[in-house]
Amino acid sequence: MGQLSKTRARPATISISFSLSCHGSTGAHETLHRSCNEVGREALRLDHATQAEKGGPISGKVHECLDDVGVQYTVLHPTWFIENFGTFSQSVIEKDEITSVHRDGLTPLVGVDDIAKVALNALVAEKSPNTDYFVIGPELWTFDEIVHRRLTDEEHIAFYETSQVPREFAVFLHTSAARTVEGEEEALVGNPKSIVGKVKLRDYFETNKGVWKKAEPLPTMLVVEFISWAATDAFLSDTNTHFRPAVDQISKSDGCLAIYSGQEKEDRNNFWMVVAWQSGTHLQAAMNRPEYAGMMDKLRPFSRSGHLDVHHIDVNKDTNAALGVAFTTIVFLNLKAGVAATDATSKVSTVLGRSLDAGSATGTYPPGFWGRTHESARKFVAAIGWSSVQAHDNTMRDKKEVYRVATEELLGITDMKRVHVVFKTTYHAALPVS
Repeated sequence: MGQLSKTRARPATISISFSLSCHGSTGAHETLHRSCNEVGREALRLDHATQAEKGGPISGKVHECLDDVGVQYTVLHPTWFIENFGTFSQSVIEKDEITSVHRDGLTPLVGVDDIAKVALNALVAEKSPNTDYFVIGPELWTFDEIVHRRLTDEEHIAFYETSQVPREFAVFLHTSAARTVEGEEEALVGNPKSIVGKVKLRDYFETNKGVWKKAEPLPTMLVVEFISWAATDAFLSDTNTHFRPAVDQISKSDGCLAIYSGQEKEDRNNFWMVVAWQSGTHLQAAMNRPEYAGMMDKLRPFSRSGHLDVHHIDVNKDTNAALGVAFTTIVFLNLKAGVAATDATSKVSTVLGRSLDAGSATGTYPPGFWGRTHESARKFVAAIGWSSVQAHDNTMRDKKEVYRVATEELLGITDMKRVHVVFKTTYHAALPVS
């Protein structure tokens, strides 16, 4: 096996470095001559493909030029980098595949750390050997063993061209890779000019497995839609007749889990409809249908102002526990001017969670839910269900200090509005509702 001398030159400061683009050979001789004249004829290092030959196309011309200008040099031919697999992270995550034209050709995949060590020895050696070496890995692999999808020649060239690689260089890269099938890289094992590294493919995969790890699926988030309006006398006098068409329309939408409706206790003119959706995707699909807009248009004439107040929040809790009960407290929180939304979100969630936990721990009422609205990052909605008026009163009495502190904390950063609604379960996907 080949081996660079480890005899080191006296340490010196590297004052300048430069690189030559090998995407084309035009002007390579002139550029290298000019660079050598500027920095002196010190040691240079050129890395290029294992299949690239002195005097051949692209980087082979640069190799030839190194001899012509009389500079000290070392040429390294590394095999396919192990780290190249990191560039396939997206295709591995999305399709469980990498692509190549290596087919069943064997190649001693090499780690960049091993290449760097050889390169360092080349740069600091007392005297450059003015020759080339192959830098290979300790194991032979076929890409079939690593699980890949074989590309045709044109597909492989097109792959490089989509990355803005010039056609000439894309063909060169393809040709170099395809020659692996002919056993050229396998033959490097045992070659006297080959320097064998220590980095193994499995070690790289194990150390960097997070690169290809699929993201954990997010917990399913329901979307709760709150719709309220100051209802007209005509609507309130015959709610079922005027409201039933809207319920029938929405309940037929894919992903509609439940619909609750009722009047506000503080102002009986205010009517509420709350819809629980399986996900934001289901809600958006329903909103994109003309029937949804038509349903809203049919409800607006029954609003005294012609306006429907709509809010949406994401939740990961059972909404029926707070809405399908005797009555529900709905809390609206609007951040005060000057309060940053990013800072307040965590605090609001902490206070609401602590308050609800205080009541639910006693078993006096079902857990509620809350969330920031889709419509504004500065507005939050919470819903708390009560099994009875007595349960509400008992909790307010027994946990008086807890709720006093929570209320003061929230009022310090928000403007708060509370209403109470007696909801009827108008539709539930899992329940027969008359």
